[in-house]
Amino acid sequence: MIVSFAQLSPMNILARLLSVLVFALTCFVGGALLLVALTIAHPPQAKTPSYRSVRAEPEAKPAFSVILSRLPLLPSFSRGKQLVTVMIENHETARPHQKGLSDALLIEEFFVEGYISRFAALYDVKHLPGILGPVRSLRPYFIDGILPWSHIFIHAGGSPEALGRFATDPTITSINGLHFYDHFQRDESVPAPHNLFLADDRALDLLPSDLPSIPWPPYPVGNASGGSEASVISINFFNPTNNVTYTFDPGLGRYIRKNGDIVSEAEPSNVLLLQIPVLGEGESGRLQINVLGRGKAMLFRSGRAIEGRWRKDASSKAFVFEDLSGQPLPLGRGQTWITVVDSLEGRVKWK
Repeated sequence: MIVSFAQLSPMNILARLLSVLVFALTCFVGGALLLVALTIAHPPQAKTPSYRSVRAEPEAKPAFSVILSRLPLLPSFSRGKQLVTVMIENHETARPHQKGLSDALLIEEFFVEGYISRFAALYDVKHLPGILGPVRSLRPYFIDGILPWSHIFIHAGGSPEALGRFATDPTITSINGLHFYDHFQRDESVPAPHNLFLADDRALDLLPSDLPSIPWPPYPVGNASGGSEASVISINFFNPTNNVTYTFDPGLGRYIRKNGDIVSEAEPSNVLLLQIPVLGEGESGRLQINVLGRGKAMLFRSGRAIEGRWRKDASSKAFVFEDLSGQPLPLGRGQTWITVVDSLEGRVKWK
């Protein structure tokens, strides 16, 4: 039976209107609660700043089907590393206090004023040592020698020529310890100015998150071929305090480095010596060294000495290392230590 609206009593009409109102309110409240629950479960993503720590939270893992779709691309990225360069002091006063050299992927050693050597140590930012240092000032030939493997340089001051490079070249970045007092620390037990150190967590706070991934190692790795036996290498740095001796340890497959009376914590697998002349001395005795060009090289690895040549065509291009037949020098796996000297014949001996 169909009942018309006019046949209902006022109380019945009011009751039905209240029922409709309650139903509508229930739907509204339920929808609102559902929206709140979804918002809590999936909060909106905050915008990421353009400059932040590399320790940011990792992105969510993609679905397995997405991983499978990317498999053909993975091999080219599997060895990629984000790299940063740290200037390490090698003055005789600083030498006993050096930290972090054993963790460097590659070290470049050049003369500085007084013909004392200094290091540009190249690190994977994902595996920084706990303490780095003593951090020291920068010279322009270190920049040219490291590029293009790393574009970030951690240092404490530098020559006008080196600091000027950051003003004219937007592809390189300076992290100058003299401007970040809250991040770098002075060890009062070490004589100044050889006492500036940087902890890994402080270093990470200073690094941008968008560092490029560089394939590493950037050179061929393989077995040693040819060459002559060379278990001990001696490099003349003008006086016994600074002279360097490498002794090959066949059990480790690495070289024990002794600098003066100090045994280094670094044990390189490859010792690569490049002959690059010192062109002159500038203001305050700063050396003029041009790493662009080509010249003689000696590779020591696996207890053998292999003659070769180096080439670097531009700052933006990496060093090329070849044997005398023009084939790439096969380096061993592990740390590579590159030392630049003004003369191989006059400064280097081996047996």
